Amino acid sequence: MLKKLIDSARYALKGSQDRKHPDTYIEELEYQCERILPGLCLVCVLVWLPYVSIDQVNHPTQTLMPKIRIGLSFFAILLLVLQRFPLLKNWNMTLLVFLGWYVALGAATEALLSGADSAYIGGLFITIMMTALIGPLPYWMTAGFSTSVLIFFVSGILLFQISLSSPSQQYSMRDLFTVFVCSLAFGYVQHRIRKSNYTRAKEIERQKGLVEAKEAESNRLLLNILPETIANELKASGSTKPIRIEAATVMFTDFVGFTRISEKLTPEAVVDELDKCFSYFDQVTEKYHLEKLKTIGDSFMCAGGIPTANRTHAIDCCLAALEVQAFMNQMKDIKHRQGFDYWELRLGMNTGPLVAGVVGHKKFAYDVWGDTVNTASRLESSGVPGKINISLSTFEAVKHLFDCEHRGQVQAKNKGDIDMYFLNSIRSEFSMQGEGRVPNALFKQYYEALEGEH
Repeated sequence: MLKKLIDSARYALKGSQDRKHPDTYIEELEYQCERILPGLCLVCVLVWLPYVSIDQVNHPTQTLMPKIRIGLSFFAILLLVLQRFPLLKNWNMTLLVFLGWYVALGAATEALLSGADSAYIGGLFITIMMTALIGPLPYWMTAGFSTSVLIFFVSGILLFQISLSSPSQQYSMRDLFTVFVCSLAFGYVQHRIRKSNYTRAKEIERQKGLVEAKEAESNRLLLNILPETIANELKASGSTKPIRIEAATVMFTDFVGFTRISEKLTPEAVVDELDKCFSYFDQVTEKYHLEKLKTIGDSFMCAGGIPTANRTHAIDCCLAALEVQAFMNQMKDIKHRQGFDYWELRLGMNTGPLVAGVVGHKKFAYDVWGDTVNTASRLESSGVPGKINISLSTFEAVKHLFDCEHRGQVQAKNKGDIDMYFLNSIRSEFSMQGEGRVPNALFKQYYEALEGEH
C-alpha cells in the first residue's frame, strides 16, 4: 500500500516519461488511474474528516452531514482494498470515477444541508475544480459534477427553497456557474493534452524502436564480416589495431573441377550449389569457434585461434575439416548415384604465427597475413581431392589425438619441398566406438585440460 502511495506521489510530481507506454490510450488512462487512485483516496480521508466537528458545531441538527464525510472515508478505504484484487486490476478508471462522483455529490449535498451557506458552496467550488484537475476521464468526471450541480440547483430551489434574493446568494450561484463552465473547459483541454502527449510519446517510442532495429541490423551485419571483439573496438574508437598472434591455424578449401562442372550449369544452379556448401561450412566453423575470413570464388578460408588466442585452434580446425570432408563425401555419393557431376574438395591447413587486422574504410574486411597463411594456401593447392592436407606444425599440434599419414616432402609453389601429412581421422582410442569420427569422453577430457592451460 505504501509503495502505491509513493508511486502516486512520484507520478503526480514527476510523471513517467521514461516508461514504455501501453498500446492504446485507454490502457494509458488505466495506468494513470492506477497511480492516482491510492493518493486520491488518502486525500479524501484526510481532508474531509476534520470537517466533521465543524459540521456538528455549525449544523447540529443535520446528522446526515457527518455521515456523508465519514462515509467517504470508508468508501475511499474500500476502493483501496478493491484495487488489490486481481479481478479488478483493470477497473481503476471505474473506481476513480465512482470516487469522483461520491465527492461531487457529497459536496453538493453538504451545501444543500447547510442552507446554501457560502462556505459550503465554496467547498463545492473546490470539489468541482479538483475533480476536473485530476480526472483522467473528463467526460465521466464532467457527468459526475454536472449531475451534482444540477441536483444542487433543482433540489435547492424545489426542496430546500433556497432564496436567490440576497446579493451573497446571487454571487454564489453565479460563481458556481462560472466554476462549472471553467471546469468543463479545463477538463476538456486537459484531456486533449493528455491524449496529445500519449500520441507523441508513442510516436517517439516507434521512432526509437525503428532506430534500435536499424542499429541491431547494422550490428548483425557488422558481426557477419568482423569478429565481435573487433567490431566492438571499431564501434568504440572508429579504428582497430592489427595484432600479432603467435600461434593460429589457417584452413583453406577449394573445389576440384569447379570450372568444368559450372560451365554445364546455369548461373542460378552454380550459386545455389555454392550456397549449400558454404552455408554448411559456416555452421561448422561456428560450431568449432573458428573465424570465417572470406570466400573467393569457390575457395573458403577460415582460421582458429583468432582474434582471441587459444591453445585448441589446431584441434578445432581438424575437427571442422573432418566434418566438412564427411559432408562433401556424402554430397559426392548422392550426386554419383543420381548420375550427376560432383565437386571434390581439396583442404589444406597450417599452424604458426600471423598478423590479423581490419582493412578498408567503406567495406571492412578482417584478414590475416604472414607466411603461415601463404603456406596454408600452398598446402591446399598441393593437396589431393577428398583428402585433408596438413603441415608439419599442424601435425605436431594434433598428432596425439588424430591419425595422420606422412606424405613425405612435397613440392609447393614458391616454397620448395614441404613436409605434408594427410589427416585421416580421430585416433580410435579417442573416438566413439573407435570409428574415428566422433570424439569420445577421453578426447573431451584431453581437450578441456588443454583449453584450461594458459
